Amino acid sequence: MAKNLSPPLSPSVPTFTPEERKRILDHHASKATHCRHYSYQRDDEGLGLGPLCAVGIDLSAPGASKKCWPTPENGLSCDKREERTPEEKQAQAEERVARLERMMVILACIPDGGKPSSATSGAFACPCCSGTVRWVRATTNRHLHARCSTAGCFGVMQ
Repeated sequence: MAKNLSPPLSPSVPTFTPEERKRILDHHASKATHCRHYSYQRDDEGLGLGPLCAVGIDLSAPGASKKCWPTPENGLSCDKREERTPEEKQAQAEERVARLERMMVILACIPDGGKPSSATSGAFACPCCSGTVRWVRATTNRHLHARCSTAGCFGVMQ
C-alpha cells in the first residue's frame, strides 16, 4: 500500500557530460551483437520470460540462444542469423542510455532508506512521463522494487 501519493521534490540529478554520453553510447553500440531476430521477453512485472526469435527458431531449451551470439559456442549456428545495421545498433544504444538517464532521475526521487525510520513504500508522479512510480523497500535487507505505470519507462528490482 502506497503511503505517499504526493509528487517528489525536484531532485538535482547530474547528467552525463557529452564525453561520458559518447563513451556510453560507443560501449553499448559495440555490445549490440545478438542476431537482429533475438529479443528477451519480459512480463508486465519486468520478470524475464526468456529469449524469443522473431523468425520462429525455438530458443526455450537451456543454452539454445547461444546460436544467436556473434561467435556461437560448440559450433552451434543459425542459418537465419542477420546482423544489425550500424544505425540499428546506434538506436539500440540511444535507448539504453535514455533508460539509464530515466533511472537516475527516478531513483533520486526515492528515499534512500538508510535509516530504520525511513519510508518503506510510496508512490509519486513520474518525473519522466505521465505515469505513477510505485516503490517498496524491504525492511529486512532494504532492497528496492520500483516500477512506473507507463510501459517501458522504468522498473528496477534490487
